[in-house]
Amino acid sequence: MASKKLSEMVNLRILAVVLLFGASTAPVRAEPPALFRAGLVDPVKLLPAPAALDTEEMRAELQTVLRVQESRTDKEIKRARADEKIRTDSFQTALGPWLTAKNLPRLQALFERMEKEAKVYSDIAKNHFKRPRPLVADPRVKPLFEQSDPGYPSGHALRGQMFALVLSELAPDKAETLLARGREIGWSRVVGGVHFPSDVSAGRTLGQALAREMLANPAIRTELAEIHREFDAARQESEEAHLVKPAELKVLDRLDGKWRYEWESKPTKGDPKGSKGSGASTNEWILDGWFQQRKGKGDNPLHEIVEIWTYDVQTKKYRAWGFMAPGGNHYEGTGTWDEKTNTLSYKGKGPGDVTFVSTMRFIDKDNWEVTRVARDPGGKSVQDTVFKLTRLK
Repeated sequence: MASKKLSEMVNLRILAVVLLFGASTAPVRAEPPALFRAGLVDPVKLLPAPAALDTEEMRAELQTVLRVQESRTDKEIKRARADEKIRTDSFQTALGPWLTAKNLPRLQALFERMEKEAKVYSDIAKNHFKRPRPLVADPRVKPLFEQSDPGYPSGHALRGQMFALVLSELAPDKAETLLARGREIGWSRVVGGVHFPSDVSAGRTLGQALAREMLANPAIRTELAEIHREFDAARQESEEAHLVKPAELKVLDRLDGKWRYEWESKPTKGDPKGSKGSGASTNEWILDGWFQQRKGKGDNPLHEIVEIWTYDVQTKKYRAWGFMAPGGNHYEGTGTWDEKTNTLSYKGKGPGDVTFVSTMRFIDKDNWEVTRVARDPGGKSVQDTVFKLTRLK
């Protein structure tokens, strides 16, 4: 009886959507098949009844919500806000920036249908169990979002799990990373203060059941095969694009060769008397021409240095890493190229949260000059150095 009643409820909800949006004088299009065959997933039977708010179990869950709220970082808050709307590109961290609705319109359309049809099932469970949100349990909860409907199960956790499982079908080599991202989407709702952990767990359980039912539906398997072809083509195109070296790497050709360098530092907090010295270095392309590497040795004090440069097509920035011994000094920075002034400008960080600004100005093909100013977290200068490099013949 319960399954029959659920089937009737699901069919009525879907019929209401069709009547609301389908009434038109335009030619009637064939509706796509339902993703979830009626009666095969009963959310009320599938999910255990949640604990009442006045139990020890729920008091422990509330403490978890408050603890997460107290410790949540700006990065976690930003991610929770981004995960408020789950889209195709919500999984880019697992697959790459090519994963967009524009590149994958069929997949995007499937996700939109999944969201709409799965909501029927989550709403049935929410309205049956009627569990309040954390804010109702304790006014100390400071949610990031306004939510008034019942919280069990979490619809976001449901969709995160469903979408991750579908993507795992399309990219089984990334299944572990995709499923972890799906779980992260669910946990973002605890970070956001709008769900208890058991809401999220129930959402994942329902999402997994619905995804497995959908993926076992023969009509959907046919549709998924078409989506798979679209997905594979977009992924291959992205991978092929990454095999082509960006033109911006040509800027780093200026570094190639053997060089003598001289440097002079002004007195600073890190070098009270100032200093100067010299050395020699060799720059060459490594890793099939994707990275420019510099290795050098100098005096005052005796030191060795390794620096690496490349161009990041995703961020559209030059990137640099530097390492010096003895002492374990290091830095990492990002930069931009100015064609008019022949200058590569970098900003970055070194050890102890030291920040630096560095410019590399190419005078001609045999001479270039580098300035670097570094400051400690308090803003005091710890390095103010000019390097002059001359090509060795």
